Amino acid sequence: MRLINDVLRFSFELAALAAFALWGASALSGVVAYAVACGAVVLGVAYWGLLIAPKAKRRLEDPARLAAEVAFFSAAGLAALASGRPLFAAVLAPLAILNALVLRVVGTAAP
Repeated sequence: MRLINDVLRFSFELAALAAFALWGASALSGVVAYAVACGAVVLGVAYWGLLIAPKAKRRLEDPARLAAEVAFFSAAGLAALASGRPLFAAVLAPLAILNALVLRVVGTAAP
C-alpha cells in the first residue's frame, strides 16, 4: 500500500511541475517562454525540495507542511488553468490535495 501511495504522490508532483512548465511556455513566446517555463519548474522543485520533501534538511512539520502542499498544488492548478487547460487544473489540484489529506489520515505519509 505504501508503494502505491508513493507512486501516486510522485505522479502528482510531476504533474504539478508539468503545469508550471505549461504556464511558463504559454505565458510568453519565443526563447523567453522556454526560460520562464524552466524557471517556473526550478522554483517548484526548489520549493518542494526545501520545505516538503522527505529528505529536506529544513522540512516543515505538520500542519505547516500540509499547508505548504496545499499551496503548491493549488498554485499548480492555477498554472494549468492560466495555461488554458481547465480540465487538467480541475483534476490535478483537488486530487493531489485529497491525496495529501488521505496520506495523513491513513498514516502512510512520509514521517
